[in-house]
Amino acid sequence: MGRPRRVTDEELLSAARQVFLEHGPSAPVELIADRVGITAPAVFRRVGSKQQLMVQALTTGFGQSFVEVLRAGPHVDSPVGEQVAEIVGMLRQDIEALLPCLSTLRAAGLEVADLAAAFDEAPPALAQRELAAWIRRGQALGLFREQDADAAAISCMGAVHMRVFFTRILGLQLPGADEHVDHVSEFVERALVK
Repeated sequence: MGRPRRVTDEELLSAARQVFLEHGPSAPVELIADRVGITAPAVFRRVGSKQQLMVQALTTGFGQSFVEVLRAGPHVDSPVGEQVAEIVGMLRQDIEALLPCLSTLRAAGLEVADLAAAFDEAPPALAQRELAAWIRRGQALGLFREQDADAAAISCMGAVHMRVFFTRILGLQLPGADEHVDHVSEFVERALVK
């Protein structure tokens, strides 16, 4: 008998995320274990319960790269429009990835309080706070006009989130996701820049 296969936490959570999104919250843990080449008992030894695995798999890592980009800027040596387009594009990618995960968790019967407990700070709240901080730093650098940074951040996020909500949750067939990002980016840039 050979050595058991070593599976990283990232590999396990990635496989679990794929399985839960493909098959829903009732997907058997054995299916996840098969994907990574270990046994279901080995999965349970690592994560405790199926619910803990589901919560970890469907909440881990969201918004990290977005927050890192925000915390590193804004940059005075880079065009504001490019920076805004990057931020809006990343925001769209994050919400498009997060929404099906949250829907799956809700379908599993997890309440909002249970979901909130999975995060140090809920991704949308963290994103809004960091985007507002990014805007304030831009104001301090003289890149952006003085205005309510929190309101500007919420407005930007709302424009992106609502389109994803309309298409994913309501099933509306809206044209041009990439064009929408371009339009929102142009709108945000015009609203921010002096």
